[in-house]
Amino acid sequence: MEQQTIYSKPVLEFYTVANEYCLYMEEIDKYPQESIFNYLQRILPLLYLKGSLLPEIGSVNEEANERFVTEEQRETIAEHIKLKMGNNDKFIDLVVSLSENEIQNINLSDELSLIYNDLKDFLILFQKNTLDAKGNAIKSCKKYFENNWGERLIITHKYIHNHIYVIKSKHEEDSLPFNDFLQ
Repeated sequence: MEQQTIYSKPVLEFYTVANEYCLYMEEIDKYPQESIFNYLQRILPLLYLKGSLLPEIGSVNEEANERFVTEEQRETIAEHIKLKMGNNDKFIDLVVSLSENEIQNINLSDELSLIYNDLKDFLILFQKNTLDAKGNAIKSCKKYFENNWGERLIITHKYIHNHIYVIKSKHEEDSLPFNDFLQ
């Protein structure tokens, strides 16, 4: 494993964005709901882009691989998000796969906290003082991106986009004076 790859620009940029996301989620109580939606609208695509650019890491010492965020910690983050989102926490999405299409009820708080979980584990493992730990952090995070949080980002971002633009636009249309004549 090359030190050059571990400290490459894509890895360090991903680290920076992941750290920003995790800090925000840990302090989500400080922000009003619409500010949270605006923040997520911007950070989620950036996380997706930076996650997709993580380099391939060859063989690593699996003994240096660890998970740190407990289920209780993840649930605490989820609960804080849920409280901030209120009625906007739940949404429905059509999940399309090769085998079937399925409508799912989704909780924004669960999706965001599961993304947090994978990113926070990456951050903590990457801070360890060995190249094996850093390599494992990158390799695991890339695998989790491909199989887990990358898709969660897309589903969540679609909902956030609709919340900001479609719902807002619908509300503005409903409040226009000429709509009184249409009813």
